[in-house]
Amino acid sequence: MEKTALTTRRPFMARALGAIAALPLVQACTTAAPRQAAATPGGRFEFGVVGDIPYTRAQEAEYVRVMDDINARDLAFVTHIGDCMFDPRPYERDPSLARMPMTDDNYAYVLGTFQACRHPLVLTPGDNDWSDAVQFKKIKVSPLERLQKLRATFYPREGTGPAQHACGQPGSGGRL
Repeated sequence: MEKTALTTRRPFMARALGAIAALPLVQACTTAAPRQAAATPGGRFEFGVVGDIPYTRAQEAEYVRVMDDINARDLAFVTHIGDCMFDPRPYERDPSLARMPMTDDNYAYVLGTFQACRHPLVLTPGDNDWSDAVQFKKIKVSPLERLQKLRATFYPREGTGPAQHACGQPGSGGRL
């Protein structure tokens, strides 16, 4: 497929549209768990956005610094726009670079980093988090099984969406 301006912008556009689609969830977070300290004069508030990290073991150290910086700020909420783990293709070329993508252990690691966040946190899963399972060549991984595991890990209460699960009270690490 020939690379054009349209095809090279698709990943950006998909993320941008995903972020826009998440705005109602963000609004639900701010109304379900209002944080007086984060509000500024005029009713404005600040929030954090992070995404596409941590991929590699080297990025894990940077991710810790990013999350420490986020925790040091007075934010109404944080959203992770997805891709919390490495793509299977480069992982299979060099497994020493990163944790194996889409494993139960990797989901638990990422969840632990979210729980350490002092702000309500909304996750919008990315393709590296479940659907890229089809990219594995050396092992068979079902994207639907990984989606089911992702939902069970990050949205454990049946019948809740990301906002209802992820938006907890301040200091709850995003847990209700």
